Amino acid sequence: MNASGKTARPAAREYAESVDLVTPTLKLSLEWPMTLNVERSRLQREAYRWTSLSQNRERWNYSAATAAEVGASAHDLLCSLRVLEPGGSRALTDADIRALADATQIEVSVPYTNEAQAWEARTMPWEVLLTAATRGLRRHDVTITRQLRRTHAAHGNRAKTLLYVESAPGLVGDRFDFGGERRLVEARASAAGFEVYAVVNPTRADLQSALRKVRPAVVHLAGIDNHQATALGEPSADGRDTDGYVLRDATAGLERVDARALSVLFNDARCDPDLVVCNIWHSGARLAPLLVASGARAAVGFQDVLEDALAERFIDTMYASALSGDATLAACFTAAYRAVKGAGLSVRGSAIVLWCDSTQIESQHTHRVQTLEQQLSGEHRPVYTFAAGTRGTAPARASRAAAPAKGVKRSAGKATRGTSPAAPATTDDSVADARQLAVFVRPVPALSYALLHNDQDLFEEFRLVKYTPDTLRDVEVLVEWHVGMEQCRYSAAMEVSEASVPLTKRIRLPLTSALARSVDEAIRTTLMVHVTDGTRTVLRQTFSVPLIPVDTWEDSDANRKFLPSFVFPRDPAVWRIVDAAKRYAVAIRDDPNAGWEGYQAVREDDPQSLLAIDDQVQALWYAMMYEGDITYINPPATYTAFSQRVRSPSDIYGERRGTCIDLALLVAACLEYVEIHPVIVLLSGHAFPGYWRSERVREEFLARVRDHVAPDAAADGRSTAATADVAEPWMISSQHLALIQEAVRRSELIPLESVGITGRQSFAESMQEAGAYFDGDDFELLIDIRTAREANVTPLPLNRVRA
Repeated sequence: MNASGKTARPAAREYAESVDLVTPTLKLSLEWPMTLNVERSRLQREAYRWTSLSQNRERWNYSAATAAEVGASAHDLLCSLRVLEPGGSRALTDADIRALADATQIEVSVPYTNEAQAWEARTMPWEVLLTAATRGLRRHDVTITRQLRRTHAAHGNRAKTLLYVESAPGLVGDRFDFGGERRLVEARASAAGFEVYAVVNPTRADLQSALRKVRPAVVHLAGIDNHQATALGEPSADGRDTDGYVLRDATAGLERVDARALSVLFNDARCDPDLVVCNIWHSGARLAPLLVASGARAAVGFQDVLEDALAERFIDTMYASALSGDATLAACFTAAYRAVKGAGLSVRGSAIVLWCDSTQIESQHTHRVQTLEQQLSGEHRPVYTFAAGTRGTAPARASRAAAPAKGVKRSAGKATRGTSPAAPATTDDSVADARQLAVFVRPVPALSYALLHNDQDLFEEFRLVKYTPDTLRDVEVLVEWHVGMEQCRYSAAMEVSEASVPLTKRIRLPLTSALARSVDEAIRTTLMVHVTDGTRTVLRQTFSVPLIPVDTWEDSDANRKFLPSFVFPRDPAVWRIVDAAKRYAVAIRDDPNAGWEGYQAVREDDPQSLLAIDDQVQALWYAMMYEGDITYINPPATYTAFSQRVRSPSDIYGERRGTCIDLALLVAACLEYVEIHPVIVLLSGHAFPGYWRSERVREEFLARVRDHVAPDAAADGRSTAATADVAEPWMISSQHLALIQEAVRRSELIPLESVGITGRQSFAESMQEAGAYFDGDDFELLIDIRTAREANVTPLPLNRVRA
């Protein structure tokens, strides 16, 4: 370090390039190692860790406190980087972060000569990292784009043509229908004067031929990525997925095309489109920049996953302005992202990525942003717009810019809408075409009081799709739920101005049905949906949906998360147990004043104080054992797969029997009542409770889960799909079993075999037996009840119903 506080740069071969953060008033050139050393290895691990944080964002974005913790981690990562300056480097400072927070636009500029160079800088989810680091400082929204500093220029100009590529071979076509997406793209492109060509289910050769012959200015990729193909039941041959795009193979099956191979295909076609839009998951970190590296001037992709309705809204808004030439790509991208945020659905933590081959920022550090007309006059390389009549000569409507390739056809605009796994509920084509509105509806498989109580969606899909640029001003939506002789209603009148309007989060029904709150056996109910546009009926359809009993918990992927709603700390039986346990606490602690201090008894500087927590739980344990005289019983019949009738604490003590899940919930309810944080552990065919010995160890454990990266994380950047985790932050999956085992081994988490209550098992024996379960292969989930409460998963009013 020299006298000015700067550090001399390492050898030039290690830091030949920088990663730049550019705003209209600031340029920070970050020192980035180009050869593998300790620092680059650290940054590669951080890239994967932040990819995991981004894709499992439900673990931290459910509360301001956890979001603040992630923001602090983002701040620390940025401040660990160094800024290159003449003669040396300096640390990135809080002042630099405040300057980034003041900007309305930030561009991340990454060098590229080959894929191996600084791949961690390309795959880093900068949008999430920068917004998290500046969240507490920003007073406005920020647009973050990326520039790929490639070394070669594009091949030339094209006519105003758009190539729509739809790849849905085999089971993809059986599960999804992309016709509506095609119709949206066609409508926007045609309105801007573009010739639209389509190639459906192409092989590699078909796609390359289409690119060569059409030489499109815009390419739209519709379909699925390699990771989603695995999720659909088509795993890769070697068991490892890389980012890419699924095309058709020679036998009409699926061919996984790696992102690098697809970029080579584009490069060999020498079409150099102005814009490629990848409406496929996991396309923003690797596929999109490689397409820019292969000659595309800009590419849009998704960092991970994005709901179909939000993707449609983004694409519609982006094309509406970009194809008409009204603004620069960055401005179009900003408007489209704001349209997504305005849909009323949370996109916090998700990232839509725009990569360009030239800067999108006007500043003192770059030339003034140019229009396409100025680019054609040779003044500067531009920020690309799509102004009518300026990209070469557009073909007359009766002719084509190039003869279409085999398998390529000019779009006719007659495809039907739908991207859902189930067939959409729509009107016939004549009605849809007449008013240019379609409705896509798919109810949940079953309804329950737990679902309604926890403010969950009644529909897996419910969206309006508009195919006309005009605003529809008189749309009405009616949903009626008929339960026996009762009915609940949702109704709304609205204007539809966006291309896609998701309604799944808006449609809610009041919890007023007495039958829904008291049904003892599964019954059939109906959901009636009626959508009108003015005087025209767009959809009228009735769906039969079962209503499961109010005391039934479904152990399914969709409903397992509601188990904390069956923990009843205010049940009268819990009060009686706690009262009875008072004398056990006095005896165990040899203290006439012993009570229920919860974690107030813990002093962080005194490990022995943790025994006070164990003593309180032990008192409750023996009160449940000796005051209830409970016996074990098998679960009652439910007549439904993956579901179980659950007894409340009052039911258990009234009947003097319970199943393993009943007893686990009973112990959890007693612990929650005395403010000791419980957990429920689910094994294959078994359940038992546990508790945290202090608030601190619980918070530290959840932080470790949040930051945990699977040990088999990709080390070459070819896969940017982090290991999928369960969505809810209170559910800890087997992916984190090693962390749970460590917490048990360190006596931070104490498991209990609650069935031991029925067999007069000692407290110590129940701890030992339950601890051994974590060494087997049956572990499924650990459910943290406190986190569920923080996320507003609250107890059902089950006892009031039965009273």
